[in-house]
Amino acid sequence: MTPKPTIVLIHGAWHTPTHYEPYTTALKNAGFEVHCPHLPTCTGKSPPTATFADDVSLIRQTLHSLTTTGKRILLIMHSYGGCVGTDAAQDYIYPVTSTSTSESPTPTPTPNPEEKHKAKGGIIHLLYLSAYILPPGSSIQTIMDKAGVSEDLWAQYMDDDEVGLTMPRDPGLWFYGGLDEGTVERCVKGLVRFPVSVLREKTGGDVWRRCPVTYVRTERDYAVPKGFQDLMLEGVKGEGVQVRVLGFEACHSVFLTNVEEMVGVVDGIVRD
Repeated sequence: MTPKPTIVLIHGAWHTPTHYEPYTTALKNAGFEVHCPHLPTCTGKSPPTATFADDVSLIRQTLHSLTTTGKRILLIMHSYGGCVGTDAAQDYIYPVTSTSTSESPTPTPTPNPEEKHKAKGGIIHLLYLSAYILPPGSSIQTIMDKAGVSEDLWAQYMDDDEVGLTMPRDPGLWFYGGLDEGTVERCVKGLVRFPVSVLREKTGGDVWRRCPVTYVRTERDYAVPKGFQDLMLEGVKGEGVQVRVLGFEACHSVFLTNVEEMVGVVDGIVRD
């Protein structure tokens, strides 16, 4: 019997791995090994020093560590995590051997010939949860521009500070509509301000061209509105890429409002 894949979950902007614990715990209870690294841009450090490249580097290190031990990986990306994962996954599609990655994040000993043929881990599926799935050379700002988000509209909904960090003015509504008041309060309390500049950094990955993709579309999303999601999906499908789209009447944090269903999505991918 083939063992279950290892899950690497890449969290969204403003969030930390703590926000995803109900989901990661449910996945672990379902028998999955789960990794959710804390992205460097999501510490709230003021002024911000971490960049998009730092986030990508961290995930590459995680993928490198897992694939070199032969782990088959299901990569789950939420929101901004889609940008990070799409870039980071470039050299880690299954099967990965010691010679198939263009670079190693950290120096590693050269494996002997027998070990080289044993290590065939890699990413077997990409799961985007209301996430950014972008073509190379574009950014989150690119999608906002295409959707007609003006500077005035941005200022209406976002609170930018003088050092370049931002936060939604109503994060409870933005991220957690439909959850109970206590949960919303706890989640909002754990949010961190995020560097505005990262939203404008261009991605370079196109891993969705070379790996099976499932996209969970959230129909009642304020953070990544359905219109944004449809724009991105149209772009990907327009390049002849098949994407399995699953729609949910949920807010941006579908991993909290629909925990068991999101575990079910993962189980379905594994069974297929």
